[in-house]
Amino acid sequence: MENSEPLSLINAGYRIDARLRHTEIFPFVIENLRRKNPLTKFFNFVNVMGICAFGFFFIRSWIVGGFLSSAIPAIFGVLTTILLIPLHEGVHALAYYLAGAKHVTFGVNWKPLYFTAASHNFIANYKNFMLIGLAPFIVINSIGLLLFITNDPDIILATTACLFFHNAMCAGDFGILSYMYSKKGFSPVTYDDLNESVSYFLIKEGN
Repeated sequence: MENSEPLSLINAGYRIDARLRHTEIFPFVIENLRRKNPLTKFFNFVNVMGICAFGFFFIRSWIVGGFLSSAIPAIFGVLTTILLIPLHEGVHALAYYLAGAKHVTFGVNWKPLYFTAASHNFIANYKNFMLIGLAPFIVINSIGLLLFITNDPDIILATTACLFFHNAMCAGDFGILSYMYSKKGFSPVTYDDLNESVSYFLIKEGN
């Protein structure tokens, strides 16, 4: 659903719960990652398992072939994370289109550093944002796990390093997902005013 004015939401019984400039998103994300709910527990679990898996495969390669045999694939995996940024944001964009958005804009914020895919004034409800927020995590992890089929120690180590760093960088997505989850009893919606670089989060009164 696209809407050029928030007035229709206000008339429908919504009120603004949070209005954040894009430079203010980071504290909002941290605050919501601290909430205890299934999404944050899953995010923490994935990251703990990721660092354990990375440590296991790194040490295994070190024991078998020496330090360089583990360091080189690990460094390659970390650097590959940078190359995943266009894919990550591209999957966000595809999810926006699947949710009904007409236009998607890509951007970057330098302080703090993060990349974005957003649709101007596209109103995303809880269900929409679950799709938009989780899509890159699901797609990239699925591709990564398929690479384990190769049974090649170097590929597995590089993939493990790449997935660990990528998943850690999904903190922004999971922080906002956590917010939406915590407000799901209030029919939460969110949209971005890209002209003003502001994100709005609204909940419905009386729910």
